[in-house]
Amino acid sequence: STISAVTFSPDGKTLVTGGGANMYTGKRDPTVRFWDVASAVEVRRFSKAHSWSTELALAPDCQTLSTNCGEGWKDAG
Repeated sequence: STISAVTFSPDGKTLVTGGGANMYTGKRDPTVRFWDVASAVEVRRFSKAHSWSTELALAPDCQTLSTNCGEGWKDAG
């Protein structure tokens, strides 16, 4: 799958990626993944009920993530 959106946590220790579409099938990937930057290990993931992410915004306290999927902004919690 491709990655269509990325953002870093304010401290730079976590990378958040939003899925795009599978390059071969065109199927959209609704998964948002959290990565530990130092180890490059995925530390959390969740699949959204709606489409893939085109934009991500992480709150300064890292407790709220908002995503935009072309259907408007959604609070991912």
